[in-house]
Amino acid sequence: MPERGHHNLSAQGTEYYTQQRGRRVEAVCQVRHQDQGGYKTHGTKKEGINPQEIIDKYHNLNKGTFEKLGVSFDMYHRTSEQLHHETALDFFQRLNERGDQFEIIDSEQYYDEEYNQFLADRYIQGTCPKCGYDSAFGDQCENCGSDLSPTELINPVSTLSGKKPIMRETKHWYFKLGEHNEWLKEWIETGKVDGKQLHDPKTWKKHVTGQCMSWLNEGLKSRAITRDLDWGIQIPDESSKVLYVWFDAPIGYVSATKQWAIDNGEPSHTFILVDKTGEVVWIKDYGAPDNPNRTMYVEVEELVSYIKTNLGN
Repeated sequence: MPERGHHNLSAQGTEYYTQQRGRRVEAVCQVRHQDQGGYKTHGTKKEGINPQEIIDKYHNLNKGTFEKLGVSFDMYHRTSEQLHHETALDFFQRLNERGDQFEIIDSEQYYDEEYNQFLADRYIQGTCPKCGYDSAFGDQCENCGSDLSPTELINPVSTLSGKKPIMRETKHWYFKLGEHNEWLKEWIETGKVDGKQLHDPKTWKKHVTGQCMSWLNEGLKSRAITRDLDWGIQIPDESSKVLYVWFDAPIGYVSATKQWAIDNGEPSHTFILVDKTGEVVWIKDYGAPDNPNRTMYVEVEELVSYIKTNLGN
């Protein structure tokens, strides 16, 4: 299940519907607390509060709110847990050891002299170059939805000090996404990888395929997966570098499922696949350390049809 809000409520409906059909369902929720971009931990620097205090507060608040709403989980996990740190670092180290997935690039990044720190994307605000909105963040404009980089902002300021940041050189690990461009295009367009049919592209929603292909046709670019921060999952031998949220947060669904498996006596590398027919298949040791790739499909069209028939559009 996604982190919270309307996503969880819709997922809860799917869970109840599937249970009513006599199928086994395990609800696993992973809450993203390693969001180094800000949100809940953003103001801690200015307020002198330990980020752990903030995430503990909101973790308990969110969990209690769900309980009051009658939303339950078999595992309510968070990315600040030690198991997630270990799992995310395992992904990073295995990819790093391959030697062909990451590249270290020296570049200039915004730096706040008053707070003596490099600024993550969400620590920078300015005017969006696409729509002119004057409170866009360094990664995205909340007004027009455009993806941005901090250097694209007009008149950028640090959200910590409110002052214009300077540029200072640093280094980061970049995921070479372009290396995966061609096989991803083939997989999405034809459903095949290395000649093996893995899915039927005709079953995909057109807007999903269209969005994916727009990125792939433009060509995937290398993207930084580390940040200079003192809060987060520290990478080995680099005291000031932590994994950036877009890399470690998706792995949270793996670590949350691992924790659920441990707590329930299931093999720690058990995953659930719901196929096109809606049947649940338990996959033992699929996604084990020597094969970290795994796929999870959820078929919800039947549920949508049921809702439309019984509750209207």
